[in-house]
Amino acid sequence: MFFMTNFFNKRNQAKEKARLPDLPAELHQTLGMRLEEGYLLVNKLYEAWNDTSAAAVKNRLIGKGILSNKEYGWYELELKRFFCLSAIMKNVPMYNEKVDAIWHDMILFTKDYADFCEQFNGAMIHHTPTDKASMTKASASHERAVYELVYGILFDPHSGSELIQRPFGRCLLGRQFMLECKQLKGQELERYIQDTIFKNENSRYDHLIHKISKQIAHHVTEAKERIERSGTADTRNVKRSLSSSDQAVYLPLYTSMEAAHEPEEKERDSAAISSCNGSDGRRYDHDRSDTDHHGSDSSGGSADSGDSSSSSCSSCGGGCSS
Repeated sequence: MFFMTNFFNKRNQAKEKARLPDLPAELHQTLGMRLEEGYLLVNKLYEAWNDTSAAAVKNRLIGKGILSNKEYGWYELELKRFFCLSAIMKNVPMYNEKVDAIWHDMILFTKDYADFCEQFNGAMIHHTPTDKASMTKASASHERAVYELVYGILFDPHSGSELIQRPFGRCLLGRQFMLECKQLKGQELERYIQDTIFKNENSRYDHLIHKISKQIAHHVTEAKERIERSGTADTRNVKRSLSSSDQAVYLPLYTSMEAAHEPEEKERDSAAISSCNGSDGRRYDHDRSDTDHHGSDSSGGSADSGDSSSSSCSSCGGGCSS
């Protein structure tokens, strides 16, 4: 089993390396932030970013052959996006081993990493393994679907990102979450989405969180109304009404609402087919300590102290998230 997993991981990494395009300069500068309310988040990240330690991490991983110079920018971009999500969401899974490797090596520069977290997030972003035993296929599917939903609302889609993160739009939101949404409307629905998905202690990003929650609530309401009118979410017509960049973001939400309206046994069968199959929902699992991953750095000490938000790594059913 280990041999087969290792074989497929290496094959997927080879595909990423062969097909990743050059990183557009605009993505490097703005992270592809789609919402004006998110500019503060991006600016705050770059204000806190330590170019010196980031360059040392880059040289270290390229020197070890883990990443090439050409592809490094893509993986660093995804880590920066991951940190942005970690600043506003209660839970952010890590879905790529190489992105996780950059994060691990950042943590080894203990003081620099702690300073970055404090300036950007107001608290440590911990790297903690997820309890695999607590994850089911349904919960892993919901976790991935929530991740994709918020990620897609915040950031411009790009072929390079999907190569790294694996294909989007293949996971269903959880039945219980959708049933709760079905019962609510207006501000109550927005508040439920906000309280369920997002943190409430970082008031500097309240406007952004409210904007995302409002957009999700709008499409939840649209899905409910379509089903009430015709008994189906009518995803074909929904697709026509959405821009190409929004289709992968919102279509799974409509499909999830339709599945939640079905009898539970039928919905379970549907989810087994359409939610997080194979590598599409896999989280990168890392159960070793930070120092075991790449050795230790001269900064010494531990980054695991003080107030925190936690991020973990895993495979579809356990691992790294925030």
